[in-house]
Amino acid sequence: RYSPDVNIKVTPGTGMVLDQIIVTYFDRKTQKNTGKTFTNETGEAAKNAAEFINKGKGDEKEAGVIDGTVTVQPIYRLKANLTVGNDREKTDFVFKKVSAEDQTVMEGVRFKLTCNHKHDKKCKGLISPESCTHAHNDKTGFVDEQGCTWSAEEVSKADGIVKFSELVSGEYILSEEATLDGFILPEGTWTVTVDAHKDEVKVEKTENANEVKLEITVEAEKFENAMKKVYFQNAKYFNIPGFRKGKAPMNIVEKYYGAQIFYEDAFNEVATEAYEEALTENKIDVVSRPEVDIAQMEKGKDLIFTAVVQTKPEVKLGKYKGIEIQKIEYKVDKKDVDHELEHMQEHNSRLVTVDDRPLENGDTATIDFEGFVDGVAFEGGKAEGHELEIGSNTFIPGFEDQIIGMKIDEERDIKVKFPDEYFSKDLAGKDATFKVKLHDIKKKELPELDDEFAKDVSEFDTLEELKKSIKDRMEKDNEQRQKYETEDAVIKAVCENVKVDIPSGMIENETEDMLRNVESRLSYQGLKLDQYLKMMGKTAEEVKKEYEPQAIEAIKSRLMLEAVIKAEKIEATEDEITEKVKEMAKNYGKSDDKEFMENENVRNYIKSGVESEKALEFLVKNAKIK
Repeated sequence: RYSPDVNIKVTPGTGMVLDQIIVTYFDRKTQKNTGKTFTNETGEAAKNAAEFINKGKGDEKEAGVIDGTVTVQPIYRLKANLTVGNDREKTDFVFKKVSAEDQTVMEGVRFKLTCNHKHDKKCKGLISPESCTHAHNDKTGFVDEQGCTWSAEEVSKADGIVKFSELVSGEYILSEEATLDGFILPEGTWTVTVDAHKDEVKVEKTENANEVKLEITVEAEKFENAMKKVYFQNAKYFNIPGFRKGKAPMNIVEKYYGAQIFYEDAFNEVATEAYEEALTENKIDVVSRPEVDIAQMEKGKDLIFTAVVQTKPEVKLGKYKGIEIQKIEYKVDKKDVDHELEHMQEHNSRLVTVDDRPLENGDTATIDFEGFVDGVAFEGGKAEGHELEIGSNTFIPGFEDQIIGMKIDEERDIKVKFPDEYFSKDLAGKDATFKVKLHDIKKKELPELDDEFAKDVSEFDTLEELKKSIKDRMEKDNEQRQKYETEDAVIKAVCENVKVDIPSGMIENETEDMLRNVESRLSYQGLKLDQYLKMMGKTAEEVKKEYEPQAIEAIKSRLMLEAVIKAEKIEATEDEITEKVKEMAKNYGKSDDKEFMENENVRNYIKSGVESEKALEFLVKNAKIK
C-alpha cells in the first residue's frame, strides 16, 4: 500500500506475440494466493494489469485487497516457421497449389489444417516449454490437448497461394476440402510440421568418416537480448567514473569497456541452446565434443558459428545367427570344497607366540627395518613394529627368504634387488640393503575340521551339512559364471563379423569414463587419482592410452547389440520397463517410485538396458554351442 504506482511495459522478442498477462498475489480478504488474467486481444493487457495492481494495493489511507509480493507473468505466443520435408520457410505456412497435369495455378481450392496433437514434447508455443500442453492462435486462446478440435481453412488465391498465419509449434494434417469443377483431388493427406525455431542451420559432411560440420546462425536480435541479460547479471560489478557502482547504463559500459565485454557470456547464453536444437532438428547422433569456431560475433549482426562433431557410425552386422562357440561348463568336485574349508580354517585361525625356536615359513614376524641404496637411506624404506607373514610374498623378492632362521632380538643385513618394473623409478632395478631386527614370532594355529567347527562358523550342526552348503553355493556361482562367459563368448564371436569405423571421440569418451571409474574406486580406499598415477609413474593420458583396446571392444559390443535390436525389431514392453524402474527405485531406498516412473531419462535408460538384455538372450539362443 505504501509502494509507488507501477507501470508495466512488455517487449516481446522477435517473432513473439504477447497473448496475456497473469498477475498473482495474496488476497487480503480471502487470505489466499490468487491470480487474475488479462488477455491482450485489444493490446491493453499491460495497461489493464498495471491499473489493477495500483488500485488493488490501496493507498496510505486504506489498504487494498493486494498484499505481499506481486508476480507479473507475461505469456507469449510465437510466430512459427515451417518445415515441410526438407524445405524450411522462415515465415508463416505458405505454399502454392498448381495442377499436377499442366502446372497451371489453381484458384479457389479450399484447404483444411487440423491439429494432430503432437505438441507435448517439443512445443515452443509458450515462453515456458516445460509448462506447455497445447496452444493455438485463435479466439479461444489456449486449449488443452484432450479437448482440442482446432482446425483452420484457407482458400487458394488467384496466384495459387495459400497462407496459414501465426501457427504455433506442432504437427498438423493438411487436406484438400474442395476444388474447381473438372479437377480431381488427389487421395490422402499431408503431415505438416511447424517449428518456431528461427535459427538457421546448415549441415555438411566433412572429408572425415562419421563427421559433420554444422553452421549455425542465431538472429542478431536474439544475440543482443543475450547481451542485455549478461549486462543485467553483471551490472553490479561495473565501476565507471561518474556513476555509482553498478548503476552505469549498458551503452555507457560498452563505450567504456567495448561491446566485446559481453560477447563471451552472451555466446554461451545462446550457443548451447542453438547447438542442441540443431542436433535435435537434424537428427544428428553426436558421439564427441563439438569443435566450435566463431565465424561472426558482433553487436547488431547475426551470430554465426560452426561446430564440427563426430556422429555414431553405421554398423554392418555380418553373420550373427548360428554363431558357433565352445560349451562352457564348470563342475564342483571334492578338492574345490576342501579348498574352501581351508580358507575358512585360515580365517578362523589364531596366532600363538613362539619363543623357543627360530623364524619359520608361515610364521608372522614383528620386525624393525630400514633400507639403504648405495649406503643412503631412501624415503619410505623404514618401519618399526612391522608385522610380516613369511611366505606371503608381500615384500621385495628375496627379503622373506633371508629372514627365515632369525631368532628373537637378532639383527641381520638383508641384501635384495628391486624389480626392474618397480613402481618407484628411483628404486627400480637397484641393489639395496635392509637392516632388520626381529622382535617377535607368532605361528598360526588352525581349528580342527569337525562338527564343532561347523557349529562355530555356520548355522549347520555337522561338517557334512556345511560341506553340502558350500558345494550348492559353488554350483550356483558356477552357473552364473557359465552364463556370463557364454554371453561374452557369443558377443566376441558376433563382433568378429561386425564392420564398423569407430570415431576417435567415442574412444576418448569411453576411456575417460573408465578413468573416472578408477577414480571412484580409489576414493573408497582413501586415495586420489593423482596419488595413484604418481605411484604408477604414469600420466592420465598414458593410462587412457592403455585402456583403448578395452574401450574399443566395449564400444563395438554396444554398437553390435544396437544393430541386432534394430535388425530383429526388439522392443521393451511397458510392463518390463515399469518392473525395472520399480526395482531401481527400491535399490535407491525409495518407498515411492513416482519420481522414477515419471522421469523420462530414467525410463529411456531402463528401456535401452532391457532391449540390450533381450538382444543378448536372442544371440545366445540362436548360437550353436558345441
